[in-house]
Parts: sequence; structure tokens; C-alpha cells
Amino acid sequence: MKRSSTLLAILVFLLMILIFSCTNPSPKIINHPPSIPNNPQPLDVATGVVLNPTLSWTCTDPNGDTLTYDVYFSTDATPCLAATNLTANTYNPGTLEKNTTYYWKVVAQDNKGGTSESPV
Repeated sequence: MKRSSTLLAILVFLLMILIFSCTNPSPKIINHPPSIPNNPQPLDVATGVVLNPTLSWTCTDPNGDTLTYDVYFSTDATPCLAATNLTANTYNPGTLEKNTTYYWKVVAQDNKGGTSESPV
């Protein structure tokens, strides 16, 4: 009798583990993309920009993921890729030409495939 009650207690315990492990699965973490890169420096339509500027922007990730950046920069209104996989939120395009309009944008990527893009 003692042996059967011990066996029954073990079976009930194992059954409870099975039930609770099936009804309470681990929550899935959803990846959210980075915020849209914002607060550009120099500002949009800025004039009198120094000829050797450092472009900068602000960007965060709601999941706290590591971010990298691609910078598009040129005199064309649809700028071309100038730098990729930057880990800092700054970029120096080199010496600029006087009296020339430049266009730029930033694409942020998190390490889980989320992306966001700033306006040009």
C-alpha cells in the first residue's frame, strides 16, 4: 500500500508538471524596429554649413538592440550609399564644395533585422 501511494504521488506530480509546462509557454519577444533617425545635424535646408562637417543624428531601439547605420550622401536628390555598418551616429563626408546643395539620409538597422529610414 505504501509503495502504491508513493507511486501515485509521483505520477500526480509529473502530471502537474506536464500540465503547467504546456499551459504556460514562454512568452515570445517581439522585435520592434529602431526609431526613425531624427534630430539631424546639420538641419534640413541649412545654409552656411562648414566645409568639413560631421553629420549626426539620434536613434534608439525600443528593445535595446545594438544599432548600425548606413548613410546615403550626395549632391543628387536621391543620395547614394556612402557608408555602411557604422556603429556611431555620426559620419564625416569629407570636404564639401562651396555653394553646393547636398542630400543625405540614414538607415538604421538593429541586430534582429529591424530597419527604419530617415527622410532625405
